[in-house]
Amino acid sequence: MEYFCLTFQILFIFGTLFLPTRDTYLSYSNKLHKKYLILSTVVQMVCFIVNIINLFVQKKMIIYFFALQIILAGLIKLYFSLKSKRKVLKELENRIVDKKIMDLSSKEIRNILIKEYDQLYFIEDIEKCLSKINNSK
Repeated sequence: MEYFCLTFQILFIFGTLFLPTRDTYLSYSNKLHKKYLILSTVVQMVCFIVNIINLFVQKKMIIYFFALQIILAGLIKLYFSLKSKRKVLKELENRIVDKKIMDLSSKEIRNILIKEYDQLYFIEDIEKCLSKINNSK
């Protein structure tokens, strides 16, 4: 049982490092993505090392640290996802205001931003930014 948990912890660490995050907002910013990977890997490695120590001291605690590792990894990813989403939306809002294209439809704004910046934005995000811009007037 103990070795089973340790094996899954190692697989979880490698999955965090090498599998794609499937988070579109986090993939927009390389800097935030690197910070996420570093922090998540460090936290997971600490949990793994604690479990190796627990293997010799108290075997019942291994499953709890494995669960803690999964919960902390999820919370770290949630934090960085929300932070990167705020950054992307702020950048999108600034681009819309700078280009002075607030009166166009979201699809037209999306097409302009694709041509200008070669970056794809969701229509829902553009609509959120437009409503925020219109509310601030």
